[in-house]
Amino acid sequence: VTTIVGNTVTTGFVNALNVTAQYVVASISISSPTITGGTITIGSGNNVFKADSNGIYLGNAVFGSAPFRVSMTGAANVSDLTIANGGTVSTTGKLRWGNGSKIWEDASSLMGFNAVGGTMIFYGASQQFVQFSSGSQAIFGVDSPYAPTGIMCVGNFNVGVTGSANIPISRFNGGYVYFSNSGGNSSIYGGNSNRMEYNASNYHYFNIGGNLRFQVSNVGIYVPLGFVNLCQMTGATASGISAQDGSMYYRTDDNTVRVRVAGTWRTLSWT
Repeated sequence: VTTIVGNTVTTGFVNALNVTAQYVVASISISSPTITGGTITIGSGNNVFKADSNGIYLGNAVFGSAPFRVSMTGAANVSDLTIANGGTVSTTGKLRWGNGSKIWEDASSLMGFNAVGGTMIFYGASQQFVQFSSGSQAIFGVDSPYAPTGIMCVGNFNVGVTGSANIPISRFNGGYVYFSNSGGNSSIYGGNSNRMEYNASNYHYFNIGGNLRFQVSNVGIYVPLGFVNLCQMTGATASGISAQDGSMYYRTDDNTVRVRVAGTWRTLSWT
């Protein structure tokens, strides 16, 4: 057994079972060694690979500044990572980002997304876009705000915690909300003079408890069950209101029904 012991061994060839030295300076090949203790440094300056008590790291002589480093506990930090040829990233925990946002798969095989800032932004072609698909069928999508075409949803569009808007086809355009069924073009929007306008192709239905109580169409107003109650007021109050011909009210001064005809209020009488 050959043993070489010394502070510095300088040679072109070493053939020994044990080498104990502070430095070994040689153009040598080491086959199947067992290295115990110490550190490894390959390269110089920041163009270096190192292994020491911090872990393994390269690209910087300081562990905390190295663009690639793995600590003794297995915590890895990589400044840029490309997984090629269909590779996968597997974890039993969560993929986390610097500020704490994370992506994970829960016990029910559902994908979880948590954004610390409260907003999740999805990008496609360098613009904000989100789409959820089932197989090849897109079921929900929101276009980029830079070139928006709206919100697309297949099936019911659920609103709130328990409510839903059963709108098979709908669209939003400016100040209008459009509802479409069998080619219709109904809409609700804020009209001029601070009024709300409702547009329907044929009828306006007002239901209570699932039953029709009031209907408006191009032939007039229809109340299938119940009463049409006139506004009740005094004559003095009525005189201060701008009224059109055909207006009616119940005058409480003398319990009469008044109707406006040709610009004059007249009292209805019965025989």
